[in-house]
Amino acid sequence: GINIGVSLGPLIAGFLFNSHRRWLFWGDGGTTLFSLILIFLFIREPSGSGDTDEQRAHESYREGSSLRALRGNPLLIRFLPLSLLSAFIYSQHAFALPLQLNQLFSDESPRIFGIIMSLNAVTVLALTPVLNHLLRKRPPLKQISLGMLFYGAGFGILALSLPRTLLFYASTVLWTTGEVLDAVNSGVFVANRSPINHRGRFSSLFLMTKGVGRSLSPLLSGLIISFGGTAPLWVFILILSLFLYLALTRLNRRFT
Repeated sequence: GINIGVSLGPLIAGFLFNSHRRWLFWGDGGTTLFSLILIFLFIREPSGSGDTDEQRAHESYREGSSLRALRGNPLLIRFLPLSLLSAFIYSQHAFALPLQLNQLFSDESPRIFGIIMSLNAVTVLALTPVLNHLLRKRPPLKQISLGMLFYGAGFGILALSLPRTLLFYASTVLWTTGEVLDAVNSGVFVANRSPINHRGRFSSLFLMTKGVGRSLSPLLSGLIISFGGTAPLWVFILILSLFLYLALTRLNRRFT
């Protein structure tokens, strides 16, 4: 459902950006208020977790604080900084990518970026069920590590800096495949490796870690771009993606 909206929103925004920019904000505000009304009228807070006693019997429980519980979970301790780096990589689609498009395509860049974001969402819709089925027997860490290879390929080819829209569309399909493998598995992996009484806090810590990666992305990437342009950044992203693939593969072999 999210990606249906994500596929339509940037496509519309790309065509409105240069000539009817106010409509973007009016439309954004209007749809937000409309969704608020729908939630207020039709969504009710559920009572309880919905888990049965049999389901809860198979959950792990750890006494003490969340920090103590985390210290006793070396797998998650190692996984969290790797998640930070993957968020750093993925965030380039919202920072370095539009900068490069603006350099190469000037006034056409908003429309092209809108198409790219819509292609991203459509690719997510198309690939999520397919990849879930094809890779259903592979452990989550293996799937996430495979996603890092697609991140590296998708962003790495942008180092060519060619003014060809097909290059960017092909790149989008590749890094979106990495996004699917990362997003579908990471949150579930953290939840499954968390004690039942600390799951909410561990999931929040995971989201905070991703947020740190997204926060660092424009700061550090901007420094690289200011010295050498986007090409060195994409090479760095490729190397970082390969490092994450190796690190996650080793983590999977050691703990699973």
